[in-house]
Amino acid sequence: LVLTPLAGAWFGGVAGLSPALAAFARTPAALLVLLPATEYWTALQRSRFILNGRTRVVTGAMAVEVSALALILWICIARLGVVGAIAASLALQGGKLVSNGVLMLVSKSNR
Repeated sequence: LVLTPLAGAWFGGVAGLSPALAAFARTPAALLVLLPATEYWTALQRSRFILNGRTRVVTGAMAVEVSALALILWICIARLGVVGAIAASLALQGGKLVSNGVLMLVSKSNR
């Protein structure tokens, strides 16, 4: 919905945002379009480790995710001057991708 012409109707009509805020909200929302897929990928990878009794790997990947999220958020806001909602969207997506990368590396190294 966010990437279609209906986004304006959703943000302006259903959500009741002002035209300026509706226009702004499209960018962070568009950046989060793939978040459900990355959440699914994360859950799938974590479940494989948990079912094999390797919960420390999951804990480590989660710590890396939180650290990456904080670092990306700091870089976006403090260094690049990116607006908070856009920076948060980038940080959420980036943290998940880094966590998934760690889980994939550990998974491949154990084969």
